[in-house]
Amino acid sequence: VDFDSKYFVQIRNKSYFREAVLANKSKPSVMSPNEEYLFVNRNLIKFSDNLATVEDFNGAYINIRNGRRITVGSTGIRQKRVLVFGGSTVFCAEVPDSMTIPSQLQKIILDNKFDLDVLNYGIPGIRIENQFRILETIQDLGPGDMVVFYDGINDLNTVFRLGLESNKSVIPLGFVKEVAAWVEAHSLLARGLISGYIDSSGISKDFLSNDAENEVSDLWVKNDRLAREYVESKGAKFLHILQPNWVTYLGGVEATKDNKRWSDMRIIQNYFEKYSTPVTKIENFTKKLDGLSSTPYIDWAHLDEIGNKKVAEEMFVVLEPLLSGQTK
Repeated sequence: VDFDSKYFVQIRNKSYFREAVLANKSKPSVMSPNEEYLFVNRNLIKFSDNLATVEDFNGAYINIRNGRRITVGSTGIRQKRVLVFGGSTVFCAEVPDSMTIPSQLQKIILDNKFDLDVLNYGIPGIRIENQFRILETIQDLGPGDMVVFYDGINDLNTVFRLGLESNKSVIPLGFVKEVAAWVEAHSLLARGLISGYIDSSGISKDFLSNDAENEVSDLWVKNDRLAREYVESKGAKFLHILQPNWVTYLGGVEATKDNKRWSDMRIIQNYFEKYSTPVTKIENFTKKLDGLSSTPYIDWAHLDEIGNKKVAEEMFVVLEPLLSGQTK
């Protein structure tokens, strides 16, 4: 994908991004936004037994306290909380602290007179199984807390990789893993993507028809049930949201038709949407951004501050009835 194409917003043209870059040039000790993200991603994110953690960091653009990116407006001492879990699209490295989804959700909650803290448990690269593992480490989870899982993109990418790996006659399995690991460790805009060489052959029709749905069920739906049961056993409430991405976006659908990679991703995406229904209680947000006047996508997965605000607004619409029992 050409990131300079009409399909994506240019983050470097945003005023907050330009100001951060200028601050870096005038004061060499200050990192640029890209440098801050790369430092965090390369040095501060650790994995052990499926448990992802991120170390604290003080930056001009990104700040991490107590293992979480800060949420502007959150005090950390309110008795009732909204805990938001997800990958890089919850961490929101593309925007400053005040423009992340959790920070914008915090503002909406306070504007509506709810006395709750929003906590950002997003860590770049994690999937739903990692979110559940992190959730289990929270000792004081209990009644009055609201747990939000906002995910689907990293899980979609995982199923896509499994499809590529199943096509061993074309692509060496070791090469897939090696390049995928390099992309996650080194690329800001391309994280979550795999090089054109790897996916040029696409996924076999047999995998897409028979195996992909089973993988979605095993990797995503199963962990939804486990997380939901766990949260409810603690007396808290659970909200799971299937997030939008470029292949679900009105402007991206047309562009995917003649591209093997994106058309394969779209087929797998359909299985995620199939399981996001009132029966499963998984909210489908895949079309929530279509009404915006211009694309909010920086790349196939990540949003600018306008997209983040829209997601936060839609998230509050679903949360408000669940919070109605809370003290305003």
